[in-house]
Amino acid sequence: MAELPKFHETFLPILETLKDGEVMHYRDLQKKVRDKYYMDLPEELLNQKSLTGANILFNRISWGKAYLKQGEFLVSPGRGLIQITNKGKQVLKDGHLTLQDLKNDPDYLANEKKLQKLEKVNEVSIDNSSPQELI
Repeated sequence: MAELPKFHETFLPILETLKDGEVMHYRDLQKKVRDKYYMDLPEELLNQKSLTGANILFNRISWGKAYLKQGEFLVSPGRGLIQITNKGKQVLKDGHLTLQDLKNDPDYLANEKKLQKLEKVNEVSIDNSSPQELI
């Protein structure tokens, strides 16, 4: 039975779609990845929506993009724009990138640490702020 790809299964299709190095809007990226790699899926899967009404396939492609960006396989040169890095191109040459590979990547781990520090700072601010300050 056909099913939608997991978000990490979109890593290589995303990189492949961006391999020419051009800057692309993320919405165009979603459509191109869907059209090139997933159009053989049944229409009801392609159009499946989440409870919030978002297209699930596009959502998973977006999560794949976010993880790749965190691992510095992609960069965002402007709002809503995405571009492959040399590191992303190298992955295409290797032809392999799993979720575990990404989670062990030094850039991913460094960005993960930064995010955790920001979360801690925000927690402290919230915990030590008055309701008035939070408004």
